[in-house]
Amino acid sequence: TDSNIRNSLTIQDSGGLGSLNYFVKQGRIVYKGPEVADVAGLLSASEDSLSMGNFYLDSNTGHFHFKLEDDSVRSLFTVHSDDEGGASLRYDSATGVFTFSGPSTLDLRQQLSVDSAANIGDGSFTYDDSFGVFTYIGPVAAETRAHFAGGLGIDYNESTGTFRLDSSANIVTGSIVTGQLTVTDSAVINQATISNRLLVDSISATTDGGLLNIEAGSIELKSTGRILFDTPFLHATDNRFIFAVGDSNPASIDRGGFIIGAGAAAKYMLYLDSYEQFFINTGLNVSGSLTGPTIDSINKRIDELPDSAQMKGILSAGPGLSYDNVNGIYRITSSGVVPGIYGTATQVPNITVDSLGQIDSIGLIPMSTVEAIAFDY
Repeated sequence: TDSNIRNSLTIQDSGGLGSLNYFVKQGRIVYKGPEVADVAGLLSASEDSLSMGNFYLDSNTGHFHFKLEDDSVRSLFTVHSDDEGGASLRYDSATGVFTFSGPSTLDLRQQLSVDSAANIGDGSFTYDDSFGVFTYIGPVAAETRAHFAGGLGIDYNESTGTFRLDSSANIVTGSIVTGQLTVTDSAVINQATISNRLLVDSISATTDGGLLNIEAGSIELKSTGRILFDTPFLHATDNRFIFAVGDSNPASIDRGGFIIGAGAAAKYMLYLDSYEQFFINTGLNVSGSLTGPTIDSINKRIDELPDSAQMKGILSAGPGLSYDNVNGIYRITSSGVVPGIYGTATQVPNITVDSLGQIDSIGLIPMSTVEAIAFDY
């Protein structure tokens, strides 16, 4: 029977963690695992004498705990600072704070210098470490002139920096065979034939106000920039100037015309191809009559303008002004100041100006004077 079978069974608990029991009446074998305290009793925690913090086991819960104190970490750090160059590094083990103090402005200035051994040649280069200022003074005229010297057929005056042709040099007047002729002072050439090209910066008459005559069947002037006639008067013998462009492209005449003066004072009459019109930036005085659609439109607008009486009625006075709409006259509102000269040898004028910039009142203020001056010899 079941009872006989249950009674015939037995179990043996050989020890160790947990427990094993047999309940005969129910025929049930029950195993109970180890308690936390049983397992915790098998574990332990140990610390090395040189380790940081605290490591321990809670036997009631079986938990290991590791606690690292701030002081333990901060004590591991040290700083060594040589305090050179005006800078320093400090460490506070109580707070764990590193502090760096950079060099002062004076310390930085003292780190800079000028190599006097390499400071040669023209001019000078110095350094003031009190203010941190580098000063360069360029070469003077005497230093610059000392680098030049005369050559064959050329005399040089170092004190003035002047080059002159050597009067004793043997220069044949018939021709000069040279790759380049440079005259820095002056030279007189009665006649010269140049078969290729003459390169000059300027051509002037022999005397101020003298005549410079250039004769040719035709003269061609070419420039990639502009050709400037620097003269107060430009005259043609037949009283006309003709500007002709041998090109059918309209862009070739774009912005062609006259420009008189320069800057804000310039006056011009230029043709703009994009508008197919001449543009004029000044007045145009025509002694005869002008006709055309534009003139008719202008005349119509003039007729539509109000007459004198209507204009007088439209206008009004603003701050600081009075207006006579009968005569159309504006007047500055009187401030009541009496016209005259203010100030004496002992008084100076005191002027009050209102918000419109007008004199509101004038008074006199006594000024201190020196009655006498005594000298103690």
